[in-house]
Amino acid sequence: MIAICGLIDFARNESPVAACRAMLAAQRAYGSDQPCVRSVPGAALGVSASGTKPIRDDDAERAPSNGYIFSADMRIDNRDELLAALGGAGPTSNLTDNDILNRALGLWGENTFGRLIGDFAIAGYSPSQQRLTLARDTTGQRPLFYARRDDRVAFSSMPAGLLALPDIWRGFDRRALARILMDQPVDGGATAFADIRVVPPGHKVTLTAQSETIASLWEPDFSPLEFRRRQDYVDLYRETLDRSVGSRLRGVRGRVATHLSSGFDSSAVASTAARLRSSDEPIIALTAAPPAGFVDAAPPRNRIADESPLAAITARRHHMEHVVVRTARPLIDCLRVQVRIHQNPVRNHINVGWLSACQVVARQRGATILLDADLGNLTLNAGGLSVLADIRQRSGLAHWWREMRQTKRNQDVRWHGLLFNSFPPPAPVQRRLLALFQDVQPPEKLTYLRRELFPKAAPRARVPAPSCGYIDSFMDRWLTLRSRDYGTVRKGVLAETGLDTSDPMADRRMIELSMRLPYDQLLRDGISRPLAKEALSDRLPPEILHSPVRGYQSADWLDQLDRDAIGAAIEEISANATVRGLIDTARLKRSLDNWPRPGENSLSAYDQYASHMLKTLAVGMFIVEFDRPPEPN
Repeated sequence: MIAICGLIDFARNESPVAACRAMLAAQRAYGSDQPCVRSVPGAALGVSASGTKPIRDDDAERAPSNGYIFSADMRIDNRDELLAALGGAGPTSNLTDNDILNRALGLWGENTFGRLIGDFAIAGYSPSQQRLTLARDTTGQRPLFYARRDDRVAFSSMPAGLLALPDIWRGFDRRALARILMDQPVDGGATAFADIRVVPPGHKVTLTAQSETIASLWEPDFSPLEFRRRQDYVDLYRETLDRSVGSRLRGVRGRVATHLSSGFDSSAVASTAARLRSSDEPIIALTAAPPAGFVDAAPPRNRIADESPLAAITARRHHMEHVVVRTARPLIDCLRVQVRIHQNPVRNHINVGWLSACQVVARQRGATILLDADLGNLTLNAGGLSVLADIRQRSGLAHWWREMRQTKRNQDVRWHGLLFNSFPPPAPVQRRLLALFQDVQPPEKLTYLRRELFPKAAPRARVPAPSCGYIDSFMDRWLTLRSRDYGTVRKGVLAETGLDTSDPMADRRMIELSMRLPYDQLLRDGISRPLAKEALSDRLPPEILHSPVRGYQSADWLDQLDRDAIGAAIEEISANATVRGLIDTARLKRSLDNWPRPGENSLSAYDQYASHMLKTLAVGMFIVEFDRPPEPN
């Protein structure tokens, strides 16, 4: 585990070493008890890491050899590529990622960050230029926060590091919390804490005494690949998947666990890990499923509640240790841990009980890493009906109509669904149609935010937000990826369980390949994901590749919600004045009077109770956990 921090005093009024050590101590749960601090006049950067010390503990003020001092929480995946560009030769296994970063900074300076592939949060300080640069990987797999006070800038892996400084706490960002409660994007860089900002995923923030700038580190190439043979696409798909999974297995000590459902994404990751892992111990494959005997009264069309029988076929094929997790941890208890350890009220709340239970099982069986595939549908396994709009735009109505008819013939879809995807309406029209045909109500009707606090303006985004209408499916996926931030989730799970959770589908090489695939590799002759089906045929069974159904998470969501426990949590958060100023606690309490009947799993009930109510409880618990009394005058 690694936690980083630093403090830059541009005015050089005092040594920041003691403050830096206090920030590391406050993040001990995310690092270790082995703090390492390096300083130069006016600046101190620290790392707290389990195992080896990534930088030498040296409080002496001296100039760095390459012009930079840095602290990093990272895993570099393109080591050989970087060393070749740096002029290195011979074996590289004895070089640490910090060694490579140190060499790269000496040659390329801040341009280094855009060359890195992997999961990283890095801070580099140039004493000669008095400039601090903070950088994060494309999908925000490692967290990094910062705050500015007059002539000082502080940064840390988690907000706890910044909150250890006496002048950082300024309360909560009510605008950010309001947008969370309304299911709206938060302003780019804003957090739930007032005046504490997050480095947006895939960006670098550069700070000097006079300025603060933000820039993207990398943008994908959208030009379609043009291979002559279909097999070339298959080979590249498999090579990219093997490389991305293999990168996350490098140096792993202990057993490897993976999530395994009946879908392509987790099945592709789990089967690839099983093929690559050179160990006598089998991969631990975890499948979350409802309790035995659960019957869904009204399952969604073409969906199944229990994916474990299908997942078991993949597990048997690759000799995995398949574990079906049928008992979720109490949701309220998980929410309490989440807001304290993750220091963020935003997460997949209804699934947190199952996720937490799977993590506990993985650790009990000796796993040190848990692979997931959260971003598969946005990267390597993208596709589906949304591609119809691309075909219409790029190839004309005749081609589009042929593909429409073939899709209707080969898939269990309705004409209105095909037309909706072919001609995506503007966001307001989409919301009306969803409310009319699927009983999906707008957040304004479901939120427990006090009405007078409804956000009236669009977010002051410093980075692109996901699109609300048709651009094309490729750019829309990229903008959605830019809005995802997994940093505090990854770090929180590591602190709570000791598990390193990692997503090979978030690999930058995965993203670039997915953005360059021609659309006929995503939808062809009415078949969704034809490339994925062909490429995965060497590792997934036919029952998965050609399954007509898909799973859906937390089918037993209503059974997971303990009305009495939720009522007690509502009373607890309602006692806090800050919560009452943000949340309509009276309406929250009234919702308990209309509690869904057993088996009532309608979409509207799910949205109200499993989504908005749990989100509101998480925000309320977050405020209670971190609220502080006003300082005396």
